[in-house]
This record gives sequence, C-alpha cells and structure tokens, in this order.
Amino acid sequence: TRLVSDWSSDVCSSDLKDFAGALTNYEFLADKFAAMPVVKEQLLEPALYQTVRAALEAHDLDAATNALSKILAWYPRGFAGDRCLLLTGQGFSNESQPARARDLFARFEEMYPTNGLAPEVKLAVARSFERENKWQAAITNYDFWLASFTNDPKQASIEFTRAWDYFRAGNETNAFGLFTNFVAQYPVHPLALQAQWWIGDYFFQQGKFIEADANYQLVFKGTNWPPSELTYQAMMMAGRAALARLSYKAATNYFSDLAINTNCPASLQFEATFACGDVLMSRTDTDATNRPSDLTEAIKWFSSIAQEYPTNALAPAAWGRIGDCYKDLAFYATNHFSELAVNAYQQVLKLPQASVAARSQARVGLGIMAEKQARQKNAVNPAELLNRA
Repeated sequence: TRLVSDWSSDVCSSDLKDFAGALTNYEFLADKFAAMPVVKEQLLEPALYQTVRAALEAHDLDAATNALSKILAWYPRGFAGDRCLLLTGQGFSNESQPARARDLFARFEEMYPTNGLAPEVKLAVARSFERENKWQAAITNYDFWLASFTNDPKQASIEFTRAWDYFRAGNETNAFGLFTNFVAQYPVHPLALQAQWWIGDYFFQQGKFIEADANYQLVFKGTNWPPSELTYQAMMMAGRAALARLSYKAATNYFSDLAINTNCPASLQFEATFACGDVLMSRTDTDATNRPSDLTEAIKWFSSIAQEYPTNALAPAAWGRIGDCYKDLAFYATNHFSELAVNAYQQVLKLPQASVAARSQARVGLGIMAEKQARQKNAVNPAELLNRA
C-alpha cells in the first residue's frame, strides 16, 4: 500500500510540475525498496528514469548523476541507460559544464556504439563546444554530423547552424557562401528567411548598399514565408540601404510604406515615421529653393510622433528634430521660426523620458538660437542672450 501511495504521489508531483517533490518521492522509492525483487524488476528502472528527468528539471545535477549511475550499474541494457546518458549530458551542457557533458557523451558512444540516439549525441557534442564559444570545434563536429547522417530531417537546421558558427568565428566569407547555398537549397525552409536577412546584412556591412537593398527585398517580397516582424525589419533595412546610397526617393517610399502599414509592429512604425523626417532633413539632391519645403514636410512627420504620442520613447528626439528644422528655417525667414525652434527644444527638456543625449542636443540648440538672436540687428539685450548661449 505504501509503495502504491508513493508512486501515485510522485506522478502527481510531476503532473503539477513540482519537480523537487517528484524527485523526493522517486528517491524514496529507490532508497527504501531497491532490495525488493518485484520493485527492482518492475518499477525501479522507470522510477530512476523519472528521477533523472525530475532532477534535471530541478537543476539538481548531483541527483541526476546519482540516478544515472544506478541505471547504468543495475540496468546496463535496459531502456533508460542511453536516454539518461544523453539527457544528463545535455543537462550539464545547459548548466555551463560542457566538458563534463562531453565525458558523458563519450561514455554513451562507448556503451551504445550503434544506438539510434547517436545523431542526437553527436549534435549534443557540437552544441557543448558552442557553450564554450569554441566555434571551430563545433563546426568540425557539425561537418562530421552532416556527412554521417545524410538522411536525418535535421540536416537543414544543422546546415544553418554551421553557417552561423562560421559567422561567430569571424569567418564571414565562408558564412556568406553557406548562407547563400542554404537559401538556394532550402528556399521554403523557415530558416531561409533568416539566412536571406543575414545576406542583406552582410552586403550592408560591406558598404554594398545596392546589393543589400536587393537582398532585403527578397525577405519582404518573398512568397515562401508568411509575414513576420523580420519582414518589416527587412523593409526598414532596405530603406536605410537606400538612404546610404543617397536614393532619397526609394528610402522615403520604404519608410512611408512602413509608417502607414497597420500590420507593422507599432515600435517599427514609429521608427519608420521618424526616418521619413530624417530623410527630408538630410536630402542633398534639392536646391535651396526647395529646402524650406523639405523642412516643413519633415516637421509634419516628426510632429506626428512628438505631438500625438508625447509619452513615446521617440518623442524627445522628435521634438529635437523639430527644433533643428525650425532652426534651419530661421535662416530663410523671420524670427517666428526662431521662437518655434526654442519652443521645440524646451519641449525636449520637459519630457521625463528624454535621454541625456536628447537633452544635451536640445541645450546646444537653445544655445545656438540664443546666439543667433543676439546677432540680429534689432536684438533686445544681446548681452543677456549671449550669456544664455
């Protein structure tokens, strides 16, 4: 009766995710009833298997190792030994003890050389090296895995991981080749979207902005993957690539499309709205005649954040940009713009979410406007204005 009661309680503890409670009951069963033949023959191996699982969930590696040792000693050819060696090794790897994990994986290969879990063990070895940032060792193990288990359905995901490890190892040339091959070989695989994104980033970092734009377009225009946040991020990056190559019209189109797209994540919508104003401020392809028009249009984009969403994280920076636009407009027109610039900079200083950088830039803007006002012929008390600057 006690045995059944304990077994029931440990099952209930597992179902309730009370792994410490389950572990206590499993260990009680192993400690108190191991000498009973019926227990050892029928219940103990599954109980020890559950002990390993509960111990790993509870991050109790000592308990997991102790239960594993009993399994291997008492049931070397049972159902639990191979699984528990793999699980415990993965547990050590997850707990930042990859060297101890590899010891267990080596023992697995010694005890179960033809076991069906061999692919998982080899993968676990590679991942244990990743835990130590030993990228080349991980790559070597992935190379072996890919050559050894050619029919395994995880081939594609391992190809992607190997390419990523080349990137993390600083070998971007090899990573580029592998990611390019991945997209060509697995065009509908979910990871192909990330691979295509990486290729766009690669060209962007190389300063090849036309190629970057083209590859980002393959992410957000591709029909092989459903829309995701990465889809809209790719359009944002395409806009940045267009701006970097001074294609202001293309950049504006990308950013404005994102800004009005209701499916786009809100944070990215605000970022795109801000970028639209930045494009208009930074244009160098228009003459002085059109400059006031660009600045006025930029103010509208920035105002749609600063005035309509004053608590948004970008609101202080947007007010700062509005101040900069009015400051530049003041060179073309009357003091009215100077006053608007001062007001915009002061708004930055009032916002509690304004960063040190935003506040500092606003103060510099106020200083510039005070100095400009002091230099005007009809300035009232220019000395005070210069002191303020």
